[in-house]
This record gives sequence, C-alpha cells and structure tokens, in this order.
Amino acid sequence: MAPTFKDFIQSPQFTFFVGNEGKPIVVHAAAIAATSEQLDALINGGMEESEKRCARLEDVQVDDFIWFCEYAYRGDYTDRDDNEWGGVFDATSKKKKGKKGRVASRNWDWAEPPAAPEPAPEPESSAEAYEELDT
Repeated sequence: MAPTFKDFIQSPQFTFFVGNEGKPIVVHAAAIAATSEQLDALINGGMEESEKRCARLEDVQVDDFIWFCEYAYRGDYTDRDDNEWGGVFDATSKKKKGKKGRVASRNWDWAEPPAAPEPAPEPESSAEAYEELDT
C-alpha cells in the first residue's frame, strides 16, 4: 500500500545539504523515500547518513532539488518557466494536472517579499573629491 500524506507528514525529518554551498533543506523522510529508491536507501538503509539523519548532495542544484521535493510531496510540480520560483508562489501561474486529474492549488497566502534596498549613491570622482579638499 502506498504511503498516505499523513504518513509523510508524521515521518521523521531528514536534512539534505544541497549544492556546492551546502544549503540545508529539511524534508520529511517518508515523502522523499517513497519517491526515489536511491534516496530511500540513503535515508533508511542503515548507512551513516541514515543514522545521522542528514546527507550531502553537492552535485545537485538547489532549485532542482526543491522541484524534486515539490513532486515528492504533491505528486506534481510546477513549470520552471513560470517565474524565478517555478510558479510556486504565484497563484496565477500555469497549473499542471496532478494525479487523477486534480489541479494542484497554489493559492497560498504568502506575505509580500521585502522591498529592495535603495542603491548606494554614486561615489564622487577623484578629481571632484580632491578639489573639495583644496577649498
């Protein structure tokens, strides 16, 4: 019998350190293990990683792993072309049909991202700064 969402969400957490920068991404072990035989062996196979509940995936891009996790949890994923975040945070982005013809909902109530800081003023040219020191 396939694991249920309840099984996923109640399973122990597992941390992947992804990409060259080692970005920590914490997931529910059962969701990832149910999606990949190789990661199931890594998570549950009695290796050092399964004992420590963490593993490094240096050769995987962070965004790629996030899309994989989205698929593991939802059984569906968003188009990479939707926007920088793969459409996950955009309720108006294109939707793909999920399992059994369901359309994945992305109407999450996320706060607006913080405004970008004001750009730093242009530095004075060396000649202008030198002239100001003279006066």
